[in-house]
Amino acid sequence: MGYHFSYSCAPHLAMLILALGNTGSFCLSNTAIVRWERPEIENRGSVVTVGLGMPTLLELPISALERGLLTYSLSRFPRISAIAHECFLQCVYSKQNRTFIRKNFRTVLNRFSFFESPSRKIIGSIWLLMLYFPLFFYLVVVRPLYKWKTGHNSGSHSVKIQRL
Repeated sequence: MGYHFSYSCAPHLAMLILALGNTGSFCLSNTAIVRWERPEIENRGSVVTVGLGMPTLLELPISALERGLLTYSLSRFPRISAIAHECFLQCVYSKQNRTFIRKNFRTVLNRFSFFESPSRKIIGSIWLLMLYFPLFFYLVVVRPLYKWKTGHNSGSHSVKIQRL
């Protein structure tokens, strides 16, 4: 099933969810078997790609209760502001078609429209409208907001981040 759901950007979660569903048990360990660290800025993957793939985990053959819990968990990731930041970087610093970038952003919003509050949909719509004037809103809103939230500068060096 991991290979079957590789397009979801989370085949490891597909295997884990199905394994827990089949046996209904798991083992806790006092020793760490995996250590996660926030990736270096230059080594991060695309949040848009993850946003396009993660909702496909809802196609797993699981019960309705498990699907509801998974829906709730998936609705919290990725953050709309992270997806919008990546889309603004693509619009401002790459030669990609801006219509295609807006379409990807809209697709991610639509795929994550389940279990959302109305405020998240409104915020997503505002980000989408700002993408029609990407340079202006990037300089006035996105770049200062990113600097305030993360402490990192957002700019042309960030193109490497998004692997454009």
